[in-house]
Amino acid sequence: MNRKNIKIKMDQMGFDYGSIIETVLTTWNHDGTVNAAPMGVIRNPKDQIIIKPYRSSNTFRNMLRNKEVCVNTTQDSEIFLKTAFKDEGLGLFPIKKGDLLLEGSDASIKCKIINVESENTNRPEFTAEIKQILTKKRIPISFNRGRNNAIEAIIQASHIRYKSNERGEDVKTDLINFNYNIQIIKKISASNSTEMKVANKLESLIEKWRLVK
Repeated sequence: MNRKNIKIKMDQMGFDYGSIIETVLTTWNHDGTVNAAPMGVIRNPKDQIIIKPYRSSNTFRNMLRNKEVCVNTTQDSEIFLKTAFKDEGLGLFPIKKGDLLLEGSDASIKCKIINVESENTNRPEFTAEIKQILTKKRIPISFNRGRNNAIEAIIQASHIRYKSNERGEDVKTDLINFNYNIQIIKKISASNSTEMKVANKLESLIEKWRLVK
């Protein structure tokens, strides 16, 4: 895929230069299964993808071992939930057999890792070269504040879990921001919506983690 076409596609998908775009990153585990995890990525001026996983994560270890990665974009907050907390038994995330493509995503960007910097820091920086962009035709989705707040709440919940369990850091500010997003979801989302289901599940997870501590 040439640079011109990559630029056009990335512009169309809203990957502004320097902005953090929330995605679901898929990588190969050592046993050939697929690992999926929410990941904020950045498009640099060379139309490459910058990925900064935590050093303790499976994503980090997988990218050191196998340079093939896939950046999947989706507005489905339930996919973010299932891939963020895989050990909580929330259900499977659909992956195309023999591939890193996340089914149910709006687009998948196949990449190859070409460089890694600061490997020994808490969040090493990987640079990925775009090889292929696969987009799916679909009816445009109307803007939904609740959907955005649900994804933000999932990200904050993952920070709360990481900071409290692995680093022993204070999470008071994170909890305030988390609760703010949950309240927005409850205010504007239907009781049977995906966003409300995600909010309820996140609240139960936060309560469980606090009880464990």
